[in-house]
Amino acid sequence: PPITDVVILLGGPNGIEETVMPYIEEAFKGLHLPTCKVLFPGGKHHSYVALSEILTFHDRGFLRHIFEDYRTLGPDRYQRWQTTMKDALKRLASSSASAETKMRAVQALAQRSLKKRKEASPGPPEPNSSSWPQPREKKRLRSANHH
Repeated sequence: PPITDVVILLGGPNGIEETVMPYIEEAFKGLHLPTCKVLFPGGKHHSYVALSEILTFHDRGFLRHIFEDYRTLGPDRYQRWQTTMKDALKRLASSSASAETKMRAVQALAQRSLKKRKEASPGPPEPNSSSWPQPREKKRLRSANHH
């Protein structure tokens, strides 16, 4: 079954102690997926930036989908996929194509992706459905930036 919920547990500057980890794993043993341990990059002094990104992904509704991709692809294939996507986005952003052309390319990719998902499994939500991550309204973003 797909991932429906994510629980984030944080350790201290050195992570979750090895003596505590068995208790955590035991508490979550009944779930259909095992725990996924994440090590933040940047060491003790910069991990708050990575934590902020994870919480932002969660707030925007992307975190479950990222973990689902990781779960289905596995670590090696996910790393290759992530590298490919980063490279493609960098190339698209730095291309001399107009913003409209770039937007059409991204929209075409999204439509093809949705079509393939529907063919493979009719279950995923349509864009703009209540369970699909929605962009925040510009009005709300402007007011949030003034606080």
